[in-house]
Amino acid sequence: MDLKKFMHWNPNKVKWLTHLYNGILGRNSIRKRKNSFAVGAAMLKRVKIRITGRGNTIVVSDWSALLHCTIQIKGSNNRIEIGPDCVLRQVEIVIEDDGNNISVGSGGRLYGPTQLAAIEGTRIIIEEDCLFSSGVKIRTGDSHSIVDMEGNRINPSEDVVIGEHVWLGTDVICLKGTRIPGHCIVGARALTNRSFAEGNCVLAGVPARIVKTGVDYLCKRL
Repeated sequence: MDLKKFMHWNPNKVKWLTHLYNGILGRNSIRKRKNSFAVGAAMLKRVKIRITGRGNTIVVSDWSALLHCTIQIKGSNNRIEIGPDCVLRQVEIVIEDDGNNISVGSGGRLYGPTQLAAIEGTRIIIEEDCLFSSGVKIRTGDSHSIVDMEGNRINPSEDVVIGEHVWLGTDVICLKGTRIPGHCIVGARALTNRSFAEGNCVLAGVPARIVKTGVDYLCKRL
């Protein structure tokens, strides 16, 4: 029988088998006291989770895999959601403060080392079918305060939104306020720090700018 058909025809058996693997062979280290951790028919291998706070929720949907990933939460009422059919390898997810949200849409492929960091009640939204190369960093804040001469803070944290079917190249950095429309490609070592309006384009440079339009990408080499 085809493995994929088996997985979809027998979801309860697959879920039982993956939970058995996760609990015994996966060598995971999970500390989630007073927090919610819901895993469907998904594989976890050498995943480390550390949570300080209450009311946090982590959801890993069916047919996904987390491999050598780390999740660290310092705060309360935060949410992390990994959609179905995702693969996260060597991804570090860091949350500080309360009310943050990090989500990866279905079919996401994040190949690390990659870091997703949210603070001060912000969001990192990665929509469906995105591809991340190694060394990607996404941050919603600066971690420290920048103030004017009167002592007023001038660097608030902001959401980061990556549209569907976006390819982030090696060592891309996405800073607070980044919004990348769907079907874009971000070149290696580019830095994004603002909202872009046009999809189907190539972004490159520091800071990133549009260098080519009217394009898309395929995972396979033609």
